[in-house]
Amino acid sequence: PKIEEERLFQTGKSWTELGEPYDIFSGKLIYSRTFPLTPEQLREHWRLDLGDVRETARVTLNGTTLPLLWHIPFAVMLPDGLLREENTLEIEVTNLSYNRIIDMDRRKVPWKNFHEINFVNIQYKNFDASEDKPLDSGLLSVPKLIPVRLESSRQK
Repeated sequence: PKIEEERLFQTGKSWTELGEPYDIFSGKLIYSRTFPLTPEQLREHWRLDLGDVRETARVTLNGTTLPLLWHIPFAVMLPDGLLREENTLEIEVTNLSYNRIIDMDRRKVPWKNFHEINFVNIQYKNFDASEDKPLDSGLLSVPKLIPVRLESSRQK
């Protein structure tokens, strides 16, 4: 299903808990927020830790896109000078397509149309996800900014 509306999403909650159409949605949703930092905090080095992400996250901070986060730990060191006194954080989360496959199998939508391929499960029976429970999706933790002390690499 296509999601047309803009909605505030709370972190720490799976899309599957939001009901239709989010429980069967496959795609990208963006979490966004602004936050301040003091001049003293701006002198620190920072690591952004997203916690539990299902499945990938593309982070944009103050208009700068950071590397794609696709595995544990879902965290990134923030480049010096990127943070400001007022900051805008966007986290674009993409989930797996499995929830959509569950929905299509439940509605008997023919999607397994592959030329000369038998689509089977691990027991070599016809694959059918209609009885499966949707997988957690989204940003399941509250992101944290963690101050980091960098050790000097100078030789003694």
